Parts: sequence; C-alpha cells; structure tokens
Amino acid sequence: NVVKQWMALVTFPEVQIFSHSHNELSILEESIAEKKPVVLDITCLLTNFFFLPEAILFAISNKDVYVKQSTIDELQEFHDELEIHVEDGMLSMGYQDGRMVAHSMTSEDVVKQRQKILDIIQWCTVNSQIKVPADLIRMRRKDRQRTSVLVGDCFYDSGLLAREFNATVISDDDTFKNVLRSEYNINSYSTFQL
Repeated sequence: NVVKQWMALVTFPEVQIFSHSHNELSILEESIAEKKPVVLDITCLLTNFFFLPEAILFAISNKDVYVKQSTIDELQEFHDELEIHVEDGMLSMGYQDGRMVAHSMTSEDVVKQRQKILDIIQWCTVNSQIKVPADLIRMRRKDRQRTSVLVGDCFYDSGLLAREFNATVISDDDTFKNVLRSEYNINSYSTFQL
C-alpha cells in the first residue's frame, strides 16, 4: 500500500522530502490559469493534508480536478487497516542501517491519522471527479500488471488519466514526475519547495 509506505517514510527523522529544487508554483498556477485539467496523485494529497498548513489544493478546487479510483482505494485500504490499532495504538519494527528500530503510535495518533485519511477521501469526493482511466479498461491484464509492478497502480493510473484528459499532474514524488516527463511527455509539478 502506497499510503503505508509514505507514512513509514515520513515518520523516520532521518527522512527528508525533496519534491523539487526550484519553485514550480508559478508554472503550476499558469497551467491552471489556462484551464488545463489537473490530476492529483496520492503523494500530492498526502503532502497537502499532512504537511502543508495552507494547502494548494484549495486554490484549485473549482477547476477540472481528477483523482484516480485506485488512489481512493489505497487511502480506504490504509484507513481500514488502521482500525485494529484504534484501541491499543501501534508498534512497528524494522531494520535500518543494520540495527532494529521501532516506531510506536498512540491510540490517539491512530485515530487522528484515520480521520485525516477520511478528510482526504471526503475532499476528493466533493472537489474532484473520481475516475478510472478509459485506457485501463482496454488494456490487457498482463500489460497492466507488468507496468503496475514497476510504478504501482495509483501512479500508473495517474499517467493514463493525464494522457486521457491532456492534464497536468500534481505530484510530490520527483522520480514519478521524471517518468511522466520522459516516458509520457506529461507536465508534472510539485505542490511545494523545501
């Protein structure tokens, strides 16, 4: 689950998020001003709701905004998985640099995180069109599975949806943005600069 991986990454103090090295906001705003449709990827949604006090999403809420059904599915799956930890909290363990590390979450933090995920889903339901890319239905299952293994369903669907609607993608994953530009010739921008 992409949401689970993102949450795991951002909880480690050693992890830093770098979405781009220059401010892309003016280019993004120009693209939006041209009334070009926008596809929001999952990292954009997570960043905006978990990190940014004044989310850029609210500035584009009256435009043609698309979110993939696979993104909503990933968010809902993560929300549902957290349900078993509501009463007692959560402890996860793993290896980092050859040593075992633990990360704990209180019951209150689990409840807050679940609510934040519901807030994202609700925002998407009210402010965007939730779509399954048309090309997805026409693709052979084997081709979809091969590509999805490389980049993940919700990322792959972002590219398909952007191509279908000639849309700009807002993503806070620099690697994915580079794939969109080089492989699909799709413009993609980040929501913030560190």
